[in-house]
Amino acid sequence: DCLEDLDLDGKSIFEMGGPSFMGDILRRIFPRSRFVQGDFDLRYPFPLPDRSVDFVISTEVLEHLEDIDLTRNRGLNLSGVKACLRESHRILAEGGRIFITTPSGCSYEAILSFLKMYWRKDCEHFKELFPPQLKFLLEETSFDVLYLRTEEVCGRYADADHIVKLAAFMKDCHFPTEDRKSTIFALAQKR
Repeated sequence: DCLEDLDLDGKSIFEMGGPSFMGDILRRIFPRSRFVQGDFDLRYPFPLPDRSVDFVISTEVLEHLEDIDLTRNRGLNLSGVKACLRESHRILAEGGRIFITTPSGCSYEAILSFLKMYWRKDCEHFKELFPPQLKFLLEETSFDVLYLRTEEVCGRYADADHIVKLAAFMKDCHFPTEDRKSTIFALAQKR
């Protein structure tokens, strides 16, 4: 419901990573909007002019962005994600906004996968972010976070019983239990 109040009719919208389900929805709601897509590496400068779009959509993209130079650092530095967010900021018009969905790395499902000693084997994610990480990255790249929370979008879990047990265990042990749903939704505005 964070998109309800957006006035995007006649605006320029960049779909990061190509056409998306969110883009399809917005095309129906705002038929006069101009959609920009690109087939390029999102870790490097976008071939788009400064302040050329009003809205950026990133649905299930950030988790696939590898660090730019894996040989220089021994740990993850999220340089690919940071570069992508900086470029999104550059191409957005003053007051422009970015809408992001990405899997949550601290969801019950992710924790259960880790405890079972597999990390979503069918998955090609470089790094799944935690909600506070995404908030920090957005703020670090000069965005004001307007909305950020986790939601379930995939229906029932295959391991629903284990998820319930894990949630109860975490609650009993006084671990944080908020923002443990599968997908992070964020809306941020360019400063």
